[in-house]
Amino acid sequence: SLLELLIAVSILALAIVPILVHQTTATQNTGRLQEKTLAWLVAGNVVNRLTAQRSLSPGPVSGEQPQGGLVFPWRGRAVFQKDSGMIMVSIDVLHPDRDAVLSSLTGFRGTQ
Repeated sequence: SLLELLIAVSILALAIVPILVHQTTATQNTGRLQEKTLAWLVAGNVVNRLTAQRSLSPGPVSGEQPQGGLVFPWRGRAVFQKDSGMIMVSIDVLHPDRDAVLSSLTGFRGTQ
């Protein structure tokens, strides 16, 4: 009957709302995780590139690196560790559109 059909459609409508909210949240989380993963790759690439430089000197460093179709700005610092005789390179990778740190990484290199 028509009444049974209206009740069934109402129940279905109530069940669909939480499903749609869950799907929206899952999609947003996937986007955030993708940005963080790409930023982590950028941090690793930058630390590896800087620690491989023979002419790396202590002080601030910054730049941009493309990864996965986005361009990630990064900033950091190279610091000489007097007690160990090593250079520490700390990098923060920022969100492409706002000044929020997505990933941070620190690497070390001997001064020899």
